[in-house]
Amino acid sequence: MKRKKLCRLVQRMSAVLILISILPVNASKNETTAADAMYQNLSYIQEQFSDRQVGTQTNRAAAQWLVKELESVGYTVKEESFEQNGYTFYNYFVMKPGQSKKTLYVGAHYDSVNTYGIDDNGSGLCVVLELAKRFYSISTPYTIQFCFFDGEESFKTKLGYAGSCNFCNTHIERKKDAVAYINIDSIAAGDELFVYGGAWENGGLTRTGMYQWARRVAFQNGIDLKCLPEEVSNPNASEAVTGFRSPARETGSDHHYFNSVWKIPYIYIEANRWCEEDGSGGNEKTNQTCHYQTNEEQLENTGGQVMHTEWDNLDKIEGLFPGRVKQHMKDVYTVVSNLLKINFEN
Repeated sequence: MKRKKLCRLVQRMSAVLILISILPVNASKNETTAADAMYQNLSYIQEQFSDRQVGTQTNRAAAQWLVKELESVGYTVKEESFEQNGYTFYNYFVMKPGQSKKTLYVGAHYDSVNTYGIDDNGSGLCVVLELAKRFYSISTPYTIQFCFFDGEESFKTKLGYAGSCNFCNTHIERKKDAVAYINIDSIAAGDELFVYGGAWENGGLTRTGMYQWARRVAFQNGIDLKCLPEEVSNPNASEAVTGFRSPARETGSDHHYFNSVWKIPYIYIEANRWCEEDGSGGNEKTNQTCHYQTNEEQLENTGGQVMHTEWDNLDKIEGLFPGRVKQHMKDVYTVVSNLLKINFEN
């Protein structure tokens, strides 16, 4: 009798195992790593949205895709449009409530010049998008507003950083509850990851707290997140880069108006290459600016730049630097995701 019961139990267990083996596997979100998800989205951008200049159909299509991705996890997406010099711009925002009404802003721009815009700034866009999706249900000390700005590349309007400029000036009352702004731009192709932060005011350096936290988090996670040389200029160059004093870089992307208008702490993360303080490093052409993305010899004719050139293409970047794109996005995601969990007032 006992033997019969044992046989029936074995048969039932076998049936269950067989059933499980033939059922379709539905991978949960956690089973897809953030790095894989970001790279998949970047590949999709390469395939579908090759030129996201302001006012183009591709730019609008990319925005609609972005909205659907955010809505897919439950967000209500807020669109803010405005006109400037005959162009209409579209910013998008989602809010993740936190334990405090004080707000941490995290952003990237989604427009591009007439390139695939993979480095500038599909890479930053995919990181911020993935952060928004994965933090939807995670408790955080601060409310987080994820910002997707249009018009950072708005040269046609003669107004750089148009989207963030409009937001900061339209919502200036929000600065009183703003903790900081985290900006991610062009992280895919440059030789090294850099973080900037702080402002030089009244003869001194201020608002460096977020920058210090970013460096600390990177170190704790084994990530080499570099800072600017003490003084970046090249007296022997025809177009020396001036005004960038370590660790601040107060212009260059959408953090500019959060710093200059809201006057709140910021960090700006990018992948880049800076020559040494004496102007050495890289090829002769890149030394003219002392600020470039790579010393790869094939890019000598671009001055070492990937952004705004034909090289801002996922296939070409992968051909030059296999694995760099995914690794850089993964590293930046790691740093920022840890920052979102920190109470900076404790």
